[in-house]
Amino acid sequence: LTLANKDPARLEVKQVKQNQKLFATVKKMPFPFNNREFVGNLIWRRKSEGVVAVAGVPADDSIDYGGGLGKLVKGQTKVIFTATNLKAFGRVPRCKTELCQYIDAGGNIPVWLSDIKVAKTLGALNALSNTFKRDKEVDEARLSELVSIMKCNPQEYKANEIEDINEGKLYFKMCVESNMFEELAIQAKKISL
Repeated sequence: LTLANKDPARLEVKQVKQNQKLFATVKKMPFPFNNREFVGNLIWRRKSEGVVAVAGVPADDSIDYGGGLGKLVKGQTKVIFTATNLKAFGRVPRCKTELCQYIDAGGNIPVWLSDIKVAKTLGALNALSNTFKRDKEVDEARLSELVSIMKCNPQEYKANEIEDINEGKLYFKMCVESNMFEELAIQAKKISL
C-alpha cells in the first residue's frame, strides 16, 4: 500500500535493461468504478549534454499482485519527463522540467473524477519542484549581481535624472529630520512603522 496516495499497489516489477525498468500501478477509483491497472516501462536517456529524459510507455506484461484487488480495468499512459540544466546564478544551479502525458483510463469516467485524478498526478510534479526549490538563493544571487553592477559600473545620468535624484535625497532628509511622524503599534515583531 502506498500511503501517499492510498493506491492499492505500486510495484517495480523488474529491471529490463540498465536504463529501463518495468513498473505496475493500481490506481484506486471510487465506487462504482473499478480500480485501474497501469503497467509500463520507464526508460531513462541522456538526450544531450545537460538534458535527461524519462519516457513511460505501456507494456502488455501480466502482473501477479497476489489477489485481493478485485476486477482491474487496464489503463494506459504515455509520458515524457524532461529535465534541462539552465545557466546557474552565481553558485545556484537551476533546471527546467517539462512533463507531457497522455492517459487512457480504460473506459469512460466522468469529468469530475478525471479532474481529481489528474490533479493528484500533477501533485507529484509539484512535490518534485518543492524538493529542489532554491528561490531564495536565486533571488540572493540576482541581487548580488545587481549590486555588483551598481558598484563596479560607472553610472551616467542625464540632467533631469540628477535633478530627480537630488530631489529624492532632499525629501528623504526632510522625512528623517521631521518630528511630525509617530510610531505605529504593530503586532509583527520584524516590522516597525
